Amino acid sequence: MSVHAGLLSESESEIVIAALSEARKAHASYGAFHSWHELESVLREEMEEFATEVRRKPGMRLGVALRAELVQVAAVALRAIEQIDNGPEMK
Repeated sequence: MSVHAGLLSESESEIVIAALSEARKAHASYGAFHSWHELESVLREEMEEFATEVRRKPGMRLGVALRAELVQVAAVALRAIEQIDNGPEMK
């Protein structure tokens, strides 16, 4: 049984776990954000990758690719929130 039983559905838990896993991998590879500008740049890049998938012709869009890009966006947001809450402070 999940620690958050009743709070999140199984599907929601899987989404959160996917985003947290991506956030941890990115933090291990790149460390903390150094500045708000760096955070903005990384978030913009991930949003642009999502937008690129959205702009594909309807028959060429893949739900799995859209989902993957949204997980990346969520991972950036989670990293930023974690850093805001626990440091180090961004410049």
